[in-house]
Amino acid sequence: MEGKDLPPFTFRDFGSLVSLGGYGAYGSLGKFGLFRGGFIQGRVAELGHVLLYRSYQSQLHGFWRGGLIWLADTINSYVRPRLRLD
Repeated sequence: MEGKDLPPFTFRDFGSLVSLGGYGAYGSLGKFGLFRGGFIQGRVAELGHVLLYRSYQSQLHGFWRGGLIWLADTINSYVRPRLRLD
């Protein structure tokens, strides 16, 4: 930053995941990593999506606050009703 040149940008596709609520999840794996492309679906993709989401939350809010958010979400899933009747 301090007047130095930035290193050249190279895009690396690590894939993408999408969660479809209670219907499942799907994902495509990037060209890097263990699987080198491919497609995942179901519980494996759902788990990957949840882990990425919580990882981003932890990076955004910090480890302890991210953990408290996860704990509050877990407790709310047991306390709150599944169906809202407004």
